[in-house]
Amino acid sequence: MQGHLRVAFFMAVHLRDTDSLLLSERQLLHEGGGSSRWHNFGLWPAPDYATACRALGLAVGTAAGLGPGQRVLSLGVGDGEELALWSQHFGCEDLSASDAALPATPDDKSAVAGTDAAPFDAIVCVDAAYHFSPRAAWLQACAKRLRPGGHIAYTDLCLHSHGIARWLAAPLLGPVMAVAGVDRRQLLSPAQQVQRLLEAGFEDAAWQDLSQPVLDGFIAFAAAQAARLRSARHGAIPAAWRRVSTTARALQLLRRSAAGGLGYGVLSARVRTSSADSAPAAH
Repeated sequence: MQGHLRVAFFMAVHLRDTDSLLLSERQLLHEGGGSSRWHNFGLWPAPDYATACRALGLAVGTAAGLGPGQRVLSLGVGDGEELALWSQHFGCEDLSASDAALPATPDDKSAVAGTDAAPFDAIVCVDAAYHFSPRAAWLQACAKRLRPGGHIAYTDLCLHSHGIARWLAAPLLGPVMAVAGVDRRQLLSPAQQVQRLLEAGFEDAAWQDLSQPVLDGFIAFAAAQAARLRSARHGAIPAAWRRVSTTARALQLLRRSAAGGLGYGVLSARVRTSSADSAPAAH
């Protein structure tokens, strides 16, 4: 690749390496496949976990319209594996990264710790935005850090429109989301998610549903990988696998409930370039 690759890290993106249990969990997820630091739900089918994780990153980068010459901010970056993807696949050379969300206060000038005032062409977030709360304030802060017409793309959980009122009151949803570090009040239908983007100052907002290839795909992978691990260890499953198996079982229950229940997809939009003060209604 021609040119100089600039990557600015605003937090210690390898902080998670201090958590030996998480490291062991990631090793088990990748066991039998290639060596990688990817760690997300993945986009399935795929021959191994790393390939599935990379495919999910590709879906987000494509939705953001990433390309050469863009100034890109990657949020919730974890160990930073997607930064190589933005550079090698999309040709992005001016990359900034943070393992955190933007703060909830949109006017905070430290919205991206350590960044200068230059706006970004794109903000991307792979499999982390559902931890950011309140999401509306986060989106408003993102809009302020993008140039007019700049793009945002991120993955998020949703609740499908059928039976949402009953779903929010269901005893299973609250505890599962709490353990996962997700504010259940932020879980909306896809149409409501799009409307939230419009109200935050974006336009051309879109939802790409990936519930089946991501959530159902991860559930199937977790079952197959558990069998592989058990076979390689004479019937024993490492303790580090428990969080993965618990997550997969919870996802399976949530997916089966309330006419599809929990969903997952990629949201994308661009900062509104018109001077209209009011957001248009979602169609």
